[in-house]
Formats: sequence, structure tokens, C-alpha cells
Amino acid sequence: MLINPKLQERVDLTTFIVRVFGWLFLVGGLGMSLVSGVYFIMKPQATLHVNGVETGALSAKLGFVFFPLIHASIGFCVVFYARRLAILQEKPRRLVGPVIRLFRRRE
Repeated sequence: MLINPKLQERVDLTTFIVRVFGWLFLVGGLGMSLVSGVYFIMKPQATLHVNGVETGALSAKLGFVFFPLIHASIGFCVVFYARRLAILQEKPRRLVGPVIRLFRRRE
């Protein structure tokens, strides 16, 4: 695809920044999930405070373990679709045009 060099530079910079944040989400989410998972799931005496009540229920522990996986999955998607997201950022009319046409008054 032929593209203006200045625009290509902006797309490359945006892609790099988006990938850095994606990796932060991916590594942070997986790290928190694995560390908390190993500690809370393997240790039956571990307790959590849920709504002000101290509990050792497995469902609360699993919720605490799986919540960071949401961040890891967002980071995974962002890392591998960063280029596409950067190009879409540079061409917002392509996305906004159909939405505007939906809400335009019909006469």
C-alpha cells in the first residue's frame, strides 16, 4: 500500500505505542493472575475480603484469579491488532461515515 511517508511515520509510532500498552496489559494481567492464582488456589487457608466480609470460598478466589485475565485478553488483542488500530485511527471518516448516515434525518 502506497502511503505518505509522514503518515507512515505516524502510523508506525502509533503502532509502537499501542503495542507497548498491549504488552503491559498482557504481562500485567498474566502476572497478576498467575501469582494470585498460585497463592490463592494452592493455599486453602488464604482468605479474601469480599464486600467487607473475610471469606475463603473458592468462588471468590476464582473471581480474583480470573479478573486479571480480562486485562490479559485485551492486551493480547491490542498487541496483535495494533497496526490495524493505528491505520483506523488515521482514517476515522471510514468508520464514522456509516454511523452518521444512520442517524441523519430523512426527508
